[in-house]
Amino acid sequence: MSQLPKPPTRPWYKRWWLWLFVILLVIAGIAIAGYIMTAGQATTVDTSQTITATVRDLTKAVSTNGKVAPEHSEQLAFSFGGKVTAVYFKVGDEVNKDAILAKVGSQQLKAPFDGRVLAVNTFVGNTATPGVAVFEIGYRTNFVDFIASESEVFDLAAGQQAELTIPTYDNGATTYHGTVELVDTKKTTGDVMNAQTGTSESGYLVRIRPTDLPASAANLIGLTINIKVLVEEKLAALSVERAAIQYNDNDEAYVWLPGATPDALPLEQPVVTGFEGDDYIEIVSGVQAADTIVLNIPQAETGSLF
Repeated sequence: MSQLPKPPTRPWYKRWWLWLFVILLVIAGIAIAGYIMTAGQATTVDTSQTITATVRDLTKAVSTNGKVAPEHSEQLAFSFGGKVTAVYFKVGDEVNKDAILAKVGSQQLKAPFDGRVLAVNTFVGNTATPGVAVFEIGYRTNFVDFIASESEVFDLAAGQQAELTIPTYDNGATTYHGTVELVDTKKTTGDVMNAQTGTSESGYLVRIRPTDLPASAANLIGLTINIKVLVEEKLAALSVERAAIQYNDNDEAYVWLPGATPDALPLEQPVVTGFEGDDYIEIVSGVQAADTIVLNIPQAETGSLF
């Protein structure tokens, strides 16, 4: 019996599965090399952004804007209507109690107290309507008022000192001063206007008595005033910038200290924090004055090889 011829053997370099295996090996090698290179780069971090733990005075303040407002004002109207025959004062004039402000025939409109004219809504020859205000009189002393939010009102109290600047005068470069006289305990409900936006606000009325605001500004009812109320301070406290404080998953505070060599990774140093100011946080323990702290640590990227 004759034997069947054997099928021809395919050369090894024509076997598809072998080339597929080679290609997969090359892809894996490239991925591993890239991962090793990335990991090597992650061990070198930029530690050039550093700060120094410093003893300084810390402050916490409420910063907002308000407006010049009269201590008290009243709107005045004639009891009987008729043609206005005389108007004796203009806006800004100071008046004494019982001074005649205007007349309708023999009917006189008098100032109820020593004060200053805030508004005049009539003129000679105009017809006055009974009960419709034609004059507004305010006390000669003015306040700076603002509306505190629900979070701000807990930090505010009578007697606190305030710094005042006028954004439309001297570019706000001159700082004036005042004292908080009132923090209202009743919330307003949208009936107070924001000094800058002109929109209604809800919150708690805070009244500041200015001590050195010039009369040219203090008498401009409605003038916008930038306000900074000092609510708390701590003197000579070891502190760092707020951005230097990090927190782990357990909400425990720490800072980064430089490594032993320029190429070494920074060290995580636990700290105990204290008073928190607007810009700085007190360090109770963990670092000392003049210690260098790394401000920014790039996070190493991790992930799959592929």
